[in-house]
Order: sequence, then C-alpha cells, then structure tokens
Amino acid sequence: MAGGRRQKTARSQLRERALDAAMKVAPPKIADVCVVGGGASGLACAITAAEEGASACVLEEALECGRTILATGNGRCNFTAADLAPSFYNHPDFVESAVGQDMADEVFAFFLASGMAWTADDTRCYPLSRQAASVRDVLLARAQRAGVLLLPGRGAKKLESQGKGWKVSFSGEAGEGALLASCAILAGGGHLAETLVPQLPRIAPEPILCPLALKGLPLEALDGRRAHGRATLLRGAEKIAEEAGEFLFRPYGLSGIAVFNLSRLAEPGDTLALDLAPDYAASQLSRLIRLAHTAEGVSDPRLAELLWKREGGDPDRIAQALKALSFTVEGRTDTGHAQVTRGGLAISSFAPTLEADPALAGSRGLFACGEALDIDGPCGGYNLGWAWTSGMKAGTEAAKAAREIRTRKERSL
Repeated sequence: MAGGRRQKTARSQLRERALDAAMKVAPPKIADVCVVGGGASGLACAITAAEEGASACVLEEALECGRTILATGNGRCNFTAADLAPSFYNHPDFVESAVGQDMADEVFAFFLASGMAWTADDTRCYPLSRQAASVRDVLLARAQRAGVLLLPGRGAKKLESQGKGWKVSFSGEAGEGALLASCAILAGGGHLAETLVPQLPRIAPEPILCPLALKGLPLEALDGRRAHGRATLLRGAEKIAEEAGEFLFRPYGLSGIAVFNLSRLAEPGDTLALDLAPDYAASQLSRLIRLAHTAEGVSDPRLAELLWKREGGDPDRIAQALKALSFTVEGRTDTGHAQVTRGGLAISSFAPTLEADPALAGSRGLFACGEALDIDGPCGGYNLGWAWTSGMKAGTEAAKAAREIRTRKERSL
C-alpha cells in the first residue's frame, strides 16, 4: 500500500510539473502555421515548417507532446521500415503522389539530421538505444532548436476560416483561447475531422491491426499456445494475402503481428488457412507421425492432441490439417488494443500537396497528415513511416503557402 501511495505521489508530481511547464508557455496571437496534434506526424510537420522559415506552433491535448511515441513498438519504437514504399498502403497512388517512392530515404535523412542513430532487425528499424524515448527526445530537442512553440494541455476545439487564414480555438488544462494562423494542419487522429472540419468528407474511423475472431477448432483448449508458420487469407477461391510469422492462439481466435496485418484486409466469412510446417511437405509430416505414433514431434503438443482426436489418429489427415488448418473469419476483435485506426479525411478532398480542396474546406491553407487522413499500412514501422513523411510534406507545403500569403500582404501595403 505504501509503495502504491509513493508511486501515485510520484506520478502526481510528474503531472503537476508537466502542467506547470505547459502553463508557462504563452500561446501566440498569430502564427504562420498552427499544427493540431503533437504526436509523430505533428512534430515532424512543425519542425519542417519552422526550418522552412515559418513561425510554427503545436496544439496538443495531452500535457506533453510526443507522448504517443513512447508506447510504440512495445516501448522500443519501430520508427520505420527499411523497405518503406507507397505499395504498402491502402491508397498507394495517393501516397506516391504526395511523398514519392523514396520514403525510407526521407525518414533516415530526417532522423540523421535530428541526431539519432538506429539499428535494424530485418526491415524493422529501431533507435540504437532501443528506447522510444530516444525518438521523442531528439524530436523535441530539434523542435526547440527550430523555434517551434509547443502548446501541450491545449486541444483544438474549433477551426474557422477567416478568408486568408484560420482561427483556431483551443482549451484544456493549461488554458484556453484562440489564435490566427495563415495555415492550419490537422495532424491528430481521424476523429478530429468530425469536430473540426465537418464540411470535409470523411471515412468513419475503425480499428485495424488487431486480432481476428475465428471459428474452427475448440480454441479455448489452445489459449496461450504459440505456433510459427504461414497464414493465407482466402475469399472463396481467391487468395487475398499471405503473412508469415508467429501466431498466438486465444479463446476467440488468433493474435500476433502476422494476423494483425491480415486483419487490415479480412472480412467476415473469409477463410484463414495456417500452414504450421511450411518447410515440410504433407507426405514428410505423415511419415514422421507414423514413425512416432503421435503428432507431437511435428506440432505443439496440445494442438497435436486436438488434431489426433479430430482426425481419428490418421497420419495423412493430421498432416494435411497441419499444412492447411482452416478457420472462418468472424471479424476483428480486441479492438480496444488495435495498433492503428483506418479512416479519417477522404483523400479525394486533398491534393498531392496534402492541402484540402479550398472549395470544400472554405479557404486555402488547410492541410492534413498522418492519421488525420484515410491512410494506413501494416505493422512494422509503416504507419510511423507515413506519419513522418506526410508530416514533412505538409510542413513544407504549409510553410510555402504561408510565405506566399505574407508576400501578398506585404505587396498590398
């Protein structure tokens, strides 16, 4: 109990210090660029805009900017994929038109300029420290060097077109108020669109990259067991996708990164077929099962027991089951722990510059990036890769637009 009280007190003290620090930062009355959301894409966006010469500020509901980065990659932050490319996303043509093909090179250059070293496991790239805090800390330090004004504890509540700019109203634990910005950039989750820009078409956000609920074997008996192999998603006779990796059996279905990736594409009624011995032919497995008089030499013992009973001890049928263990997809599940959401602002309303159509938005100078847009990718650093690259793109274009607005004002004087 005493330990719990000390921990709570320590957390309270950290929170109080964060609130005190946030309240000491005075929001500006005007800015070239106002970024709504202080996560991965928001920080990349604000840094880029500021380094392009714009006065940039970031509104963030939480008491610290970049807090969501700390939870990525189980605290290690798989900040990008080495093979990052538009083809991994749900709207590849739009992604390519916005950020080009060389996405990985852009991300590496950005973090090299931020002073961060990294390492890789296959295509997954991590900070050299293997700590997500390294990613956040170098970004916050770079933002400070660039002159970005971070305004945590102040969430954007209203966005209004002012003809040649945007009025952004905000409130939160650190205070409330409004500022005028030449350009506004939506860099938060897709849910912000409904509140801030209801005039723009949007796709209702839905959780993806999560476990799949399945029908098939008595999965309760396999709860907690793990297996490696290859999963194929089928829609009738059509192969939709394939993923290799580790599978975690749960009472409701399957979890694991390979399943998360397939959950982006799966629909109720699809078939999920597991090959739990991809390096062996069915005939080889059957021969080994006959030799051992059990399937435990080629499978998880609990699964082997289930299949032995279901297939009546027939080695050929057991071998075939291990090569194509089939389940019927019922849908996504445990969505509260989904790694990302699909949905947000419809890309049909945005130019490759990531600026919204002025006719729909109500004015020029409204941009979006990261999860604010209906763009998502698989596990493995692809979603953060989009956050960084789209943030940099939106920041560059917003700074350019703000310069043009400033020039026009100067000429009119």
